Amino acid sequence: MADHEALLVVPAPEIEHLRTALADAQERGVFVYLLAVAPLSADALDEEWGRIADVARTWDATAPVHVIADETRGLMGAHGVLSGRHGEEYALAFTQREIGSGFFGNVVANFWPMGEDRHVTEPDPLPATYDHLRTAATNAALHRAAGRDLLADVTVTGLDSSERTYERVPVVEVRQGLVGDPTNDFPMENSLVFETPDGRVSAGNTQGGIRPFYEGYGATAVTLYSG
Repeated sequence: MADHEALLVVPAPEIEHLRTALADAQERGVFVYLLAVAPLSADALDEEWGRIADVARTWDATAPVHVIADETRGLMGAHGVLSGRHGEEYALAFTQREIGSGFFGNVVANFWPMGEDRHVTEPDPLPATYDHLRTAATNAALHRAAGRDLLADVTVTGLDSSERTYERVPVVEVRQGLVGDPTNDFPMENSLVFETPDGRVSAGNTQGGIRPFYEGYGATAVTLYSG
């Protein structure tokens, strides 16, 4: 069960079996990224995506199944592993952050960019507070795409475990590749860049198994405001 985020790659016909769980996750405030893969029928393409995902894409390929909750636990398996009785299909369940981060990276690098957008949610009304940086970055990207400037209260932790808090600092960059046109340098990069009294501070996600080595800081709390 996810607390913050769920990322799924599943055959479109299997969504019917997941519909209640996905809707319940959204009701709990979980941000759901869904890539529905082949076989794609006319019914699948007409799916009411907003009822089951915040961001939904389709791809007409038989990609392996991935279900990743909070970049920590989930399932990776053969394309047909959810279809019922099977023969040589395989599946691997995991509950380790390092493995979850590896599978998450595989999806966002190799599968997610191939999808065609079917639904993208409206960003959260502002102000909005997050304890999961990637959800904050996705919402920030949607706000900026709508032409809104953003300010933020943010608490960051450095690689040396030092903590800093900034109030109402401008968000000057959103670096991500999950919604809209990619603005990141590499697939796993999801970060916000703030203009602070100490200069520009780039903060990544602290929830996964890979620390924000590229940014230098991890954001533990972010509140976004309209600028």
